[in-house]
Amino acid sequence: MALVITSDIARSLTLRRFAAGSVVSGNWVPGSTTDTTFTGTLQPHVGGVSTQIPSSGKRRRADVVVYTEASVGFLTAAQSSTQQADRVVDPLSSVVYEVIGTKRFYDVLPHEVAYCVRIDEATT
Repeated sequence: MALVITSDIARSLTLRRFAAGSVVSGNWVPGSTTDTTFTGTLQPHVGGVSTQIPSSGKRRRADVVVYTEASVGFLTAAQSSTQQADRVVDPLSSVVYEVIGTKRFYDVLPHEVAYCVRIDEATT
């Protein structure tokens, strides 16, 4: 399946990446965050397979799918044991999504896909 991300549907989204955390005096201290902007589309996830969430071992269907032509390199919690999964923030609605799965396509039009679930960032 070829994907074309045009300026008509693509917009700026925010990638929130966490630095690795550490244990200090027996307490877990989360790493700092860095927000960067990338261009992509945020679309509802309809159909497809569910994705296993590594921390719990449960399977969960993604709420949204992010498509981008950029080489963002989305990270899930499984890909990095010392830091949290990347988050995608929709600047228009301020809704935060956590990346639970990724795919890269290199065929006709290289692009990257992130499967995300909506989270309440205040409680995580």
